[in-house]
Amino acid sequence: SRTALSCKLEAELTHFLKSAESSDKAWFCHVDDDNYLNTPALLEKLSRYPVDQDWYLGKVSISQQLEIIDRLKPSTGPTANRKTARFWFATGGAGFCLSRALVDKMRPYLIDGQFQRLADTI
Repeated sequence: SRTALSCKLEAELTHFLKSAESSDKAWFCHVDDDNYLNTPALLEKLSRYPVDQDWYLGKVSISQQLEIIDRLKPSTGPTANRKTARFWFATGGAGFCLSRALVDKMRPYLIDGQFQRLADTI
């Protein structure tokens, strides 16, 4: 389920951040257990990207950006203009990698189940 996947990813990212605090880990990569991983090729590919920049390396799941209503902004009436948010949606597919810089920016959303609650609002 979507909730279970959000919970699992939140746990993985939280573990990465905790373990990265005492190491030089620069990338978080998620690969399903039914995929073949060519580790030397992946490491070579990752070495091409500056780790101090925000990177999502993977395939998007849809051909156009997804547009949703921002349900976190309270509505002030039936005709209120609600803000929308646009973003590329990616399910992970064959796997993805996130730079440490990007995961660090996600840190506020990984505290006390906030990632899962955020996912539930989309």
